[in-house]
Amino acid sequence: MTSRTAPVGGTAAALLAAAALLLAGCDSGPAPAPRAQAPAADPNAAFLAEVAARCAAASPTAATASPTAAAAGGSGPTDPESRKYAENHAYRQQTELSPAARCRGEAHAARIRAELAAARG
Repeated sequence: MTSRTAPVGGTAAALLAAAALLLAGCDSGPAPAPRAQAPAADPNAAFLAEVAARCAAASPTAATASPTAAAAGGSGPTDPESRKYAENHAYRQQTELSPAARCRGEAHAARIRAELAAARG
């Protein structure tokens, strides 16, 4: 009678060789941290600095609170459907821009218009 518990040398050796090949590429240490790249210079930095200086000189420094911001302080409809309606139509609310914000917006709009005119012509 033959025993089924006889050692199987060929299969065990093949499994051991396969495990060694799979583990040979593993690194025991942590991966090196990627080197930090220097941030690219902003091509619009000069324009942004010019606009900021121009608008700071043209507008008063006193900030005024808009009446819309004070009115929106948590008062709203209590009905769930009315709240959802108000939430969905909140984009229609208008607020007052500060003089500095208006100046920056107009400067950017003028720059965009000039670039569009140059692209068309």
